[in-house]
Formats: sequence, structure tokens, C-alpha cells
Amino acid sequence: MSAQRAGILALSASLCLWLAGIRALLTGARTAPEIAAGAYQDVAVVALIALACLAAARRGERSLRIFAVAAILILIAGLVNVKAVELLGGPVNYQWLYYADFLANRQALAAILSTLTPRLMITGALACAGMLVLGHFLRRPAEGLLALGGGRGAPLIAAALALYLALGARHATALSWDSARLQNPLVSFLSSLARPPRAPALANLPTPFGSEDFEGPAARPVQAGAAPRKPAVKNVLVFVMESVGAEHLRAYGGAHDATPELDRRLPQAMIFNGIYAQSPSSNKSLVSLLCSAHPWLSQKTLTEARPDAPLPSVSAELSRRGWRTAFLSVGDFRWKRGDEFIRRRGFDAYRDYRSPGCSRRSFAGSLPGWPFLDGKDDLCLADSFRSWLDEPGSTGRPFFTVMWTYQTHMPYFVSGGAKDFKVPDPAYNRYLNAIRRGDQALGAILDLLEKRGILDETLVVVLGDHGEAFRHAQTGHASGLYEENLGIPLVLINSRLFHGEKRTALGGIVDVAPTVMDLLGLAAPDAWQGRSLFSSDRGSRAYYFAPVTGAFALRQDNLKLIYDENRGVNEVYDLAADPLETRNIAASVPGFVAVAHQRLAAWVRHRSRWAESLQLR
Repeated sequence: MSAQRAGILALSASLCLWLAGIRALLTGARTAPEIAAGAYQDVAVVALIALACLAAARRGERSLRIFAVAAILILIAGLVNVKAVELLGGPVNYQWLYYADFLANRQALAAILSTLTPRLMITGALACAGMLVLGHFLRRPAEGLLALGGGRGAPLIAAALALYLALGARHATALSWDSARLQNPLVSFLSSLARPPRAPALANLPTPFGSEDFEGPAARPVQAGAAPRKPAVKNVLVFVMESVGAEHLRAYGGAHDATPELDRRLPQAMIFNGIYAQSPSSNKSLVSLLCSAHPWLSQKTLTEARPDAPLPSVSAELSRRGWRTAFLSVGDFRWKRGDEFIRRRGFDAYRDYRSPGCSRRSFAGSLPGWPFLDGKDDLCLADSFRSWLDEPGSTGRPFFTVMWTYQTHMPYFVSGGAKDFKVPDPAYNRYLNAIRRGDQALGAILDLLEKRGILDETLVVVLGDHGEAFRHAQTGHASGLYEENLGIPLVLINSRLFHGEKRTALGGIVDVAPTVMDLLGLAAPDAWQGRSLFSSDRGSRAYYFAPVTGAFALRQDNLKLIYDENRGVNEVYDLAADPLETRNIAASVPGFVAVAHQRLAAWVRHRSRWAESLQLR
């Protein structure tokens, strides 16, 4: 029994030393006191598990082997946590797992697998072996410690441990480290699992601001001299480029020629700069696009919780006025019941990759238990649109169509021959090729409208549903609120209305439906929260939310705050001077940070009342 106790103590010491080294990587600690302070949570977890195994040792169980297995798992968790903090901003939590469909989500799984490089796996194996070897050599000193004072060494060790934990916690607090870099991944996950759903803490922050930034038309004063617009178009085609951020397009300064079809239409278009997804999530953007609603501030989605939510949509508004309406996709919107939400928005037709009529290439990206990443070649959108246009009874009626591409969704699907864009990252090269395929689909659709003589009477809206991250050590899009996660292209194409103009109007997907209604000369529903991008009463602020991390962001003019209230971390960037968000200037603009928190508090309260009105839980 004493041998097992000494072995557990020795292995505990070895594990703590290894975890301290890992924590030093996360915190940037350099001195011995800093390294010891940074590891205090890890040591506490090891101590609790070791005590449980020591208690079992008294009953003669094979507790040393059990503890050795636990130690290996704890060490591996510590190594994985380094990558998790880089990618997610903190340890893996329940909210992230929920959003990732508990790793059945191919995107989430691909993000994890992309971090498991051979170097990381070799490092993990060597670390585990080193921990076990060091534990073996520490066994004799451990026996000596336990034998101190005639076998009274255990109380002395416990007292020293308690003193260390108290001093370590105090010193770590004094160093003002980012809390996410101190959290033990096991403690963090269990606390997120046990944490009941709650309103963001911002909801309790006193604020002098109201909901003027996100009120519907009925709550805003009528513009003096405002008059209905005389429409120059009658048809509307909304082309959504899945996971395509503005920075990847040449029209927005991108370095790669991935959208030649869009580029050749720019002389008959208007380019909008400063347009964002309110949340880096397709299903949340879907609600904003169709219903002009800011997102539900939850890791959950409205499409899953209330696909029947009584929200007026642009498709339903136009349908009751006589427009033919269709939602055409070559992907799968069944994730979080997105397809149910779409079918309840007044569309005459709904088609996805399962619908017949396209013999082009299919992609099988799904996994058992998560069938949401299968799809077809984006060029099938042109085939589907053509067949829908030719349906009986369509002659003479205006149409409203939403099309949604697929191939740019992670892990990025390539068809039609891959082009070498001369980039070092193979995933990014696939992504650019997928953008190129979606652009070819757009070109085929515009050519079809032109051949039929209806392009000039059709408003074509091209946008992304959110961005895609290849910077800030991120993978995918849903975990961050940087420009690459949120910034999207928005291009309006029509030769009667536009002639190559560029417009800077801070706005988002929530503003697209009101803009469409404005250009058609129609009034927007009172419940809508966005504003036409041509409205003269637009503000200079925009609000954002990340469902995975629960972080918030606000942009006002050129300053942007990202606030992670779970970690208590503020980031502020001057987008005019630092568009890639490399220099956090939060410490130098405390006044802006304070006011931004108050404005976010007003937004949170508005969204909470809205969620309650829809009985969202």
C-alpha cells in the first residue's frame, strides 16, 4: 500500500511539473514564481484526483495504474488546451460542443483534426513518456517525504500544498493574466456544463442608451420629405456565397483572381464597403437575411427553437403581392431545422441538393450521425434556376429568388479543375477554387437572365453569409468576431440603377431585406430591425455576437470593440490604421470601451425582450 501511495505522489509531482511547463507556454510566464502561479488550477485538479486514488489505495485497489491512466489523459488535455485557447479564445466548453453538434458536425471535427499534426502527436507521446519516466525517478524521494516524522509526512505535504494554492492564486491575480490562459480545461468544461442558461452580464450594466439603433420603422420618426421610390426593377435575385468574406474578393482588395464573372459585372453594379454578418453563423444569418432581425444572443438558433416564429419575411411580403418565390440551394439546410424555417417563410418552391434535375458532381462530406455536409456542384444552381423559371404559369410574373452556394463551406470542395493560386496553405487554395466555382455559377445565372432579356429588370444582390478565418490562428468562422469572421461582400447589380459606384455605409445582413423593399418602392414591415442602405437616417454603429464564445462586438466609425465577458477581455482596433486587427489599443481608449459596453448593454436588453416575445429559451 505504501509503495502505491509513494508512486501516486511521485507521478503527481511529475504531472504537475509538466503541466506547469504547458501553462508557461500559455501565459508567457518566465520566472519560477510566475510559472508556479500559472499552474495553480492544474495542481489543484491533480491533487484532488490523487487524493481520490490515495483513498482507494488504502482499500488495496490498483489505484496507481488508475492514476497513471488519469495522469496521461490530464496531460493530453493540457496539450490540446494550448490549441483550443489559440482557436477558440479559451478551453473547450459546453457551448462550443452544442454549436458543434457534439462533434458530429463535420466542420468542428475537421477543425480539431486539422490541429492534430504529426508534430503535435509526437510531442504528446514524448511528453507522456517523459512524465512517466520522471515519476519513476521521483518515487524514492516521495517515499522519503511520506516517511518524515515517523510516517507523518502526508499532513506536511497537504499543508504545503494548501499554502502553495493560496499564494499561487493570489500571485496569478496580481499578474492580471487573461483568465482563459489560467483555466484548467477540465474545470472549465465542468463549470460550463453546470452553468445554467443566463442572460449575458451586460444585461445588468446601467446604460443611458435605448434601442434607437435597432428599432423597426414604426418606432422611428418619418423622414422629412420622404417619398416612395419609383422602382426601376421588378425581379430580385439574392445570391448568397457560403462562407465568403469580403477580403478574399478582388473587388474588395483581395490578392487573387477568384471572381472574374462578378468582376466583369462591376461597371453595372454598386459595391458596398463596411457590411457585416451580425453573427458568424449561417443559420443566424439566414434569419437576418429573410426577416431583417438581429440575432438571438444564444449558442442556440432560432431556426431550431422556433422554425414557426411569427416573423415577417421579405419572401412572404413579396409573395402576397404577387411575386413568384423560390429558395434554391445545393447544400443541406436541415442543420438546426433551417429547412423548416425556410419553408415557413412564404416560398413557393424549396430545392436543395436532394432535389432532382442536376447530374453534376455530388460531394459526400457528411459523417454518420451528422448528414449535413453533402451537396452538389454549385453550377447546379444555374440548372435549378432555369428549370424553375420555365415552370408553367410563370410568364409575366415578377420573381424573388434566394440562391445559396455550397462548395466554400469547410472543408472546401473543388470541382471543374483546380487552379493553383500560389498560396502556401492547401486548404486556402481549395477555398479560393471553391469561390471560383461559385462565381462561375453566378456568371451562368446572369448570362441566362441576359439571354432572356430580363437582366435589366432584375436586381441581383450578391453577398456572403459570413466570412471565413485564415488569420488570428482560427479555423472556420463561428468562434471569432474579427474582420475575417464578419466582413462580407455586398454587391448590387443592375444596369439601370448602378454604374460602378462604391458606397461606404456601415451595415449588415439585417439591412438587405429593407434595401430590397426600398428599391422596389415598397414599405418595410414594422417589425423589421434593419434599415435600407440608401436611407438617410442610418447610424454609425453596428453590433455583433459570436455563438461559440458568447463574445460581443461593436463597431462605431473606425473603432471596433470585441468584448468577451466570460474572460473579461476587451480588444479595441482602429480599423482605419490597423485593418488586420493586429494591435489591441483598448488600454489607450478607456472612454470608448466604457461607452461601447453601455451600447452593447442596450442591445442585449433589446434582444432579451425580443427573445421573450418569441418564447425563445
